Amino acid sequence: MTQLDQWLGFHRMCVPLILQVVFWICLAMIFVVGGVFLWRHQWAMGLGLLVVGPLVLRILIETLIVNFRKYEVLQEISASLERP
Repeated sequence: MTQLDQWLGFHRMCVPLILQVVFWICLAMIFVVGGVFLWRHQWAMGLGLLVVGPLVLRILIETLIVNFRKYEVLQEISASLERP
């Protein structure tokens, strides 16, 4: 089964890749907004956003990706058990 067949047959998920792109876009937005807060002399909010924001974003995205990774690992286990 080719890569394209796996994607078209919903055997391979595209959401983990999309989530990674969303992560990098959101991370850039966090740094921009945090920089704006610092520029406007709202130090606590700016530093809080720059320190806590990426951590919270990473935890949320990882939580979503883990569910898709579990599915892929279960498929690999199933495929290995079917082989003689």
